[in-house]
Amino acid sequence: MLLFHIWRQPIILNNNINGFSLTEYLTSFIAFVYGSIASRFMGGWGLMISKFNRINFSKDHLAWTFLAFLLLLDFWTGSWPREKFISLNIKFFILSLWVPLSFYFLTAVLFPIFKESNAIDLKAFFLSHKKITYLLFGFTLLANAITANLMEQKLFDVENLFRLISLTLTAILYFTKRTIIERAILVAGSIILIFHTVFETSRW
Repeated sequence: MLLFHIWRQPIILNNNINGFSLTEYLTSFIAFVYGSIASRFMGGWGLMISKFNRINFSKDHLAWTFLAFLLLLDFWTGSWPREKFISLNIKFFILSLWVPLSFYFLTAVLFPIFKESNAIDLKAFFLSHKKITYLLFGFTLLANAITANLMEQKLFDVENLFRLISLTLTAILYFTKRTIIERAILVAGSIILIFHTVFETSRW
């Protein structure tokens, strides 16, 4: 009944209450979701700093957390054109939540729960979680690609080329068993993200 009720919600256009539009109202909720994701990064890195002498760090794990955070910034800025869609009907609003929710699942496996113990082995943690981490990276990239193309993006846009390359690299990353390939894709992904940021800045 709830799903049927959501599906049958009417289209709402140009409504506002005391100057506060529906778009602003829904955007605030999405911003809270993104804020909770960002807080996981800050909290995770903060615990790494405060428990520095008890942690066996993994360079790979740390690099992936930085790449994920930069990707979060890219997704947040890139979601701006979708704001005009989210108040059209509830289906677009729910669709817009797919990306931040998938990103939340990604951060859930990126950062361990730090317990009171003598040592924290992030190398062992990353090795035991890296496949699910790569899978959720791919799922998050796919969610962003589908959401963008169902809302603001044209199919034959250069943005989709970046997305296709990223998804291809993630697929290789998931199926490979060689650490050197994983690290090469990590470097390649970072370069692509930097290049994409420069490209987007030039378009603005």
